[in-house]
Amino acid sequence: MNLEINVDPTQAQGSRAILISDPAPSQPEILKQNIRIPTCVLYPPN
Repeated sequence: MNLEINVDPTQAQGSRAILISDPAPSQPEILKQNIRIPTCVLYPPN
């Protein structure tokens, strides 16, 4: 998901950022075949 945010540093904190893009998320893709997940992603980070 891509977000476009306009930031105006001269505004007061809490009203500096304005969302420009559409906030509705895109639908997930359905793959035609299964993709194996690497086993390293199943372990917690060090």
